[in-house]
Amino acid sequence: MAEHILFLTGKLAEKRLNRVLEDMSPTFSWEVRNIGISVAALMTASLIRRRLAALDGVDRVLVPGLCRGDLQQLSAELGLTVERGPDDMRLRHGIA
Repeated sequence: MAEHILFLTGKLAEKRLNRVLEDMSPTFSWEVRNIGISVAALMTASLIRRRLAALDGVDRVLVPGLCRGDLQQLSAELGLTVERGPDDMRLRHGIA
């Protein structure tokens, strides 16, 4: 079975992140979830801890690269891997 990855983001990047993932045609299943913050780069581990729910079927969580906080501790609390992605998806994927 393919890995299911949850991408956490904010309001301003949600549509763009969905487009990037759709264009990639990845071999994994995925979900983009806006956790109620406008700017994804302002996300912190403690904010994620307070707002993240319903992780059934999720194998891994990817957060913005500029997300601050202890992701190892958050991974332990959630019982799954939480990793930082790139600082800016536009730079990583050549998107303007």
